[in-house]
Amino acid sequence: MALEEKIRYMQIAMSWSCALLILYNAMTNTLYTACTGDSRGVLGQQNSDGTWAVVTLSKDQTGDNEEEIARLQQEHPNEEAAIKNGKVLGMTVSCAFGDFPWKSSYDTQLELGKRFFTRRPMEKSENLTPPYLIAKPVVTVRKLELQSFLILATDGLWEVCTNREVVDLVVRWLEAQPDSTKEMKMTPMTVWWKSEPQQEANYAPEFDFLQRWNEFDVRFREERTVIQDLNNVAVHLLRNACGGNHRELLAGKLAFQPPYSRAVRDDMTIQVIFFNMPDLSR
Repeated sequence: MALEEKIRYMQIAMSWSCALLILYNAMTNTLYTACTGDSRGVLGQQNSDGTWAVVTLSKDQTGDNEEEIARLQQEHPNEEAAIKNGKVLGMTVSCAFGDFPWKSSYDTQLELGKRFFTRRPMEKSENLTPPYLIAKPVVTVRKLELQSFLILATDGLWEVCTNREVVDLVVRWLEAQPDSTKEMKMTPMTVWWKSEPQQEANYAPEFDFLQRWNEFDVRFREERTVIQDLNNVAVHLLRNACGGNHRELLAGKLAFQPPYSRAVRDDMTIQVIFFNMPDLSR
């Protein structure tokens, strides 16, 4: 095998990725969700009284997840350095594809470094019983018999929005559809928007982005909600997660490209799928 090809395979192993996969059996109305990492699947399901419930279909597999902490402590007993400050040897996630350094021994990493000029090995005193990260997904199963929608998104969305906020944003988008003939009952926390028309924001031109480090909240804020992307619910979520009607904040967060974008926003990939809703389930 040529050196270039060896390096190409090595680069794949050294990089990393989370994964979120669903499988829907239309014959049995059964939804299977498989998650490796910290992407998240959240279901909005309409109750019999018309309100919408929030159902979390996956748990973030990170160093803050108590189930993951228990698993790691069982697999790596007496290794206090393995999990520290919500991280697994410095990594936020506890499950991922790739991330070869967290899955290989010190000697293996040292040998790769000699041959391919890779990163320095982890400290031998910390890398005692690899692998520390695994790629095995956690699978959940749920029946979908009522009107519902599923949001699949990477952690960039969930870092700035709660599950409830995202579900409510989708419900608002549904009710704003021009051909909507059925009123969507909102949760008490967000029903105010239907009776109080949203005003266009008028922000001072001297808005200072340094405010994001102190008093200015860059997370999703109810009062910055805007509904204008009626042809694409994923774009609707993205816009509101990145600033909503605060045009300066939205433009500033979207203007940055990798690798600098990570300093102002995490990667956001969003998909929304509708079930048992004839006008949208296509």
